[in-house]
Amino acid sequence: MLSIPMLINLVNLSTLLAIIFGVPYLLYRLLQYILKTNSKLKRVERDIRLLTLEKEVAVSKLRNSLK
Repeated sequence: MLSIPMLINLVNLSTLLAIIFGVPYLLYRLLQYILKTNSKLKRVERDIRLLTLEKEVAVSKLRNSLK
């Protein structure tokens, strides 16, 4: 049978291990999320540039056809 002080030490040890292994894991998951979001943002920025270029070409063609 475990005594009360031994149980308290076990809980403290469990808490310490959870902090030691949990915090780096949370940081790792946060980094993964940031990198994934960053790559999505880069794709959106690229798509916006392409659409802007396509719009400029379409406007140019329309102006030339109206001359």
